[in-house]
Amino acid sequence: MPDNIELSSLPLNFSEIKYHLVHENIDPSKHNLQKKPHIHGCYEIYINIAGDVSFLVNNKLYPVKKGDIILSRPGDVHICVYNSPCLHEHFCLWFELASVSPFTNFTVKDDFSNLFSLSSKAREALLDIFYKLELSQRGNSPLFTSSYILHLLALLSEPSSKSEGEPKSAIPSEMQAILNYIDANFTEIQYVGDVASHFYISTATLNRWFRKYINLSPREFLEAKKLAFAKKLLDEGCTVTEVCIRTGFSDCSHFIAVFKNKFGETPFKYKKAVLS
Repeated sequence: MPDNIELSSLPLNFSEIKYHLVHENIDPSKHNLQKKPHIHGCYEIYINIAGDVSFLVNNKLYPVKKGDIILSRPGDVHICVYNSPCLHEHFCLWFELASVSPFTNFTVKDDFSNLFSLSSKAREALLDIFYKLELSQRGNSPLFTSSYILHLLALLSEPSSKSEGEPKSAIPSEMQAILNYIDANFTEIQYVGDVASHFYISTATLNRWFRKYINLSPREFLEAKKLAFAKKLLDEGCTVTEVCIRTGFSDCSHFIAVFKNKFGETPFKYKKAVLS
C-alpha cells in the first residue's frame, strides 16, 4: 500500500440509532378497525405484506399493494385506512437518529413522495432486511442492527426505488380539494362548519365524505393537523400560549386538553422534556 494514500470520508454523523420494529398480523374480526391519526416525533417505515389497505399521509390517500412502503417523516399526519375487512400483515419500523443525518436527506427533497412502489427485486431485498431486523431484536450486535437500518435507508434513497411519476391520491377530486384546503388553512379554521360553508355543502355531507373515504371525522383530521404543527412549534421553543394562538385553537385550556388527550402529557411537560 502506498505511503501517501488518501482516505475518503463517510458522513456518519450520528452517535446512535433508536428504533422499534413490529411484525403484526391483524385479524379484523378481533380488532377494532377504527384508527386515529398518528403523529410521531420519529420516522416510520411501513411495508405491506398482505391486506386491502390504503395510507393517508398528510392530505393524500395512497392505495397500498403487497410490498409497497410508506415512509412517514417526523410530524407527518398519517393513518392506515382499511378498504375492506381483511387479514393485515405488515412490518412497521420506527426510528430516529441522534442528529441531522445525510441518510434521511432524501426525505426533504421537493420531489419526495411518502409512497414507494418498488420492483420485485427491491421488494425482496427490503423484506430480507426487515426479517433480519426482526431477528436482530433478539440479541444480535447493535452494529448489525445499525447496518440493516442504514442499508434500508440507502435502498429507499436510490432514485430507482421510486415508481415513475407522482403517485396520485386515491380519492375523488372534491374530497381531495377539501383535504388540500384544510392542509393549507388549518391554523385559521376553528370549526368544521367553516370548511363545509367554504365548499357550499352541509356539515352532515362533510362528515359522511370523511367517514367514507378516510374513515375519520373532519374534526379528527383538523385537530391532527393542528397538533402536528403544535409539536413542531414546541420543539422550536415557542411558549404554550404562542403555540395555542398560532395553531388556531379557540382557547388555551381546550388546546392543553386536546394535546394531553392525544400525547399523554401537557404541552408544557412535552416542551420541557424536549428541551431538557
